[in-house]
Amino acid sequence: MKKKICFYFLFSLITLLFSCSDDNVEPKDKVMDFQLQIDIADNMLNLYEDLLLQNTAEQSRELIVENLRGIDEINVAEISEDGTTVCWEYRDGLEFCFLTETSLSDDLTSKVSNISKKQSSNIFNDPVIPENKNALILSPYYYQWSLLDKPDESNDIATLLLDNNYNVNYKLNAESSQSNISLEDYQQFNNYSVIAISTHGGVAMNGEVFINAGVPITEEIKTRLKDDIDNKRVAVTFSKKWLLFDGPKVLALKSSWFNHTYNTKLNQTLVHIGACKGYYNQGLSNALIGNESAFFGWTANVNTFTNRDNAIDLFQNLFEGKTVEESYNQLVRNGSTISGEANFMMSSNSFADLALISKELINQIKITGNDEILDFTGINGYIESIGNDKTVILNVNDTRIINIYFDGEHQTPITQDGTYTFNTDSNGNQNFYIQFLHNSFSQTNEFVFMQNGTIKISENFTKFDFECNGQISNTNTNVDFVGNVNLN
Repeated sequence: MKKKICFYFLFSLITLLFSCSDDNVEPKDKVMDFQLQIDIADNMLNLYEDLLLQNTAEQSRELIVENLRGIDEINVAEISEDGTTVCWEYRDGLEFCFLTETSLSDDLTSKVSNISKKQSSNIFNDPVIPENKNALILSPYYYQWSLLDKPDESNDIATLLLDNNYNVNYKLNAESSQSNISLEDYQQFNNYSVIAISTHGGVAMNGEVFINAGVPITEEIKTRLKDDIDNKRVAVTFSKKWLLFDGPKVLALKSSWFNHTYNTKLNQTLVHIGACKGYYNQGLSNALIGNESAFFGWTANVNTFTNRDNAIDLFQNLFEGKTVEESYNQLVRNGSTISGEANFMMSSNSFADLALISKELINQIKITGNDEILDFTGINGYIESIGNDKTVILNVNDTRIINIYFDGEHQTPITQDGTYTFNTDSNGNQNFYIQFLHNSFSQTNEFVFMQNGTIKISENFTKFDFECNGQISNTNTNVDFVGNVNLN
């Protein structure tokens, strides 16, 4: 092992000979060869793997720092305050952060900063529903998670959002060679009311939280972000080897980068960071969220399965109509906000609790224009087919409530899950109608002819989401028809 350490030290000396002359020391802020910086990082990664064969992880990190301090191209090297991230800064100011433990690890012994373990105690008023229905889901390391028994939470969250009529921008790297996520994705958070990122995270040299953006670091990116590098708002990060993958060198965005990018904070926005140490301190949360917003993250290293299950439970609670406070408190009651030394935290700067959907429309259909709300809460329903056309019937306590046809002549009945869009043709003909048999109507056999909109049927004909407008047949009353029925 001593021979190997000497080899890496010799590499440092060779670097010194090529970068300096005997009688001239170049300025501290000199332009450095980018490939040399990457090569040094690769050598530290390989050295760490070798050191682990005969040393503990803690000893190996100390030896890496000792080796880095012997390289002339490096200003400073240290282990960050989280205890597991090795950081160093080159002479041109570019910082590298080596994650020696990640969420893929079972090691949950990282040091947690001294922050409050209690959520904010705001007095909330009526729930606030975001004005826009746009969501951004990013998973730069999906190719890693997909090799496990379960992938990460990103696909499940995207599906829940789509099922609840959100417009979802879902970007992932399905293979290690892909780079489908760009810096611009992180600069456009203001376009979204829901932001969920599944990635790695850590703590930089100055104690700032950072997340791995998944954006490959290149000479072009380095030049483009010179001001951010000079002001220590970004770094280069990579992780230890895992299964088939070396840790790619990607851009790390610190909390100060988000604070600089978002002078105007995010209002009516939910931010979920599925990464180690996203809530190590409140820097990232404070940099992003504004009024009527909420931020979720972990205080320390967390196992990826724990993060995944916790995130899915959170969003399922939200789409049951719970507010962010109610959803978080449900996780607390379930005991799923603590994993080893990691705590799942929520912070909010709002005086009104955020919710993603209106609670009043859970298992209710609101008919605006006829002043009706059909309440299906607590029903035990099922689906049946009648006749040869196999028309869908929603049954509640053996009473037919809604018949759904895809056209007025029953020629194309709905027989499978899917989203069905309909509109009125040039002759005024509707291709879709719903028949109500419900005692809340003055008559027991009224029809709502749907003129424009969508109906989404999912979960094997047990969940029905409506967003459309039309006309009630007996009274010719124009109505908007919004809500859902869930027979689970």
